[in-house]
Amino acid sequence: MQILKPELRERILVESERLFYENGFRGTSMRAISEATGTSASNLYKYFGGKEELFTEVVGGYAARFLLGFRRSLTHPGNAEFEEKRIADMVRGLSAALAESPRRFGILLRGSKDSPYEGFGDRLASELEAHMVSGIPGAPSGDPLIGCLARNLFEALAEIARADTGRSEIRDQVERLFRYHMAGMAALGG
Repeated sequence: MQILKPELRERILVESERLFYENGFRGTSMRAISEATGTSASNLYKYFGGKEELFTEVVGGYAARFLLGFRRSLTHPGNAEFEEKRIADMVRGLSAALAESPRRFGILLRGSKDSPYEGFGDRLASELEAHMVSGIPGAPSGDPLIGCLARNLFEALAEIARADTGRSEIRDQVERLFRYHMAGMAALGG
């Protein structure tokens, strides 16, 4: 019986995150991961049952925390959409989530094709769009501009994550983005 080594498991996770970030789920093979970690492919499978399991180990916990925080941020009284405290809370939450792991955020939004997390960013944008339709007085359901604004927010967050300029700079960028986003929402309301 072989004893699994925690340091090798950690190295596998670190290198997998790097490769998934650089190449996406589709473009990363178990062979590439084994080469990057200096272990055989057969040994790699002793730690993880396959690429999907490894991908889920890399991004799954982060995705669950992000989704939970995002959904909480959408819960507020109907008239609180544009309140300064609410905007500051959302900026703080999104900034913290991006700063926690810019790579994992980037993987989920841009590198998850063919993985169990494919469409993660689209689902977030759809939830935001539904929230915006219900939160903008006079906004018609199905307005393509609302959907565009929701998708653009997550695309911009992915760019901020990709740049990975550090915690305080991420916060400043998210705040500027959010002010722009909220101005767009207000303009859509008439």
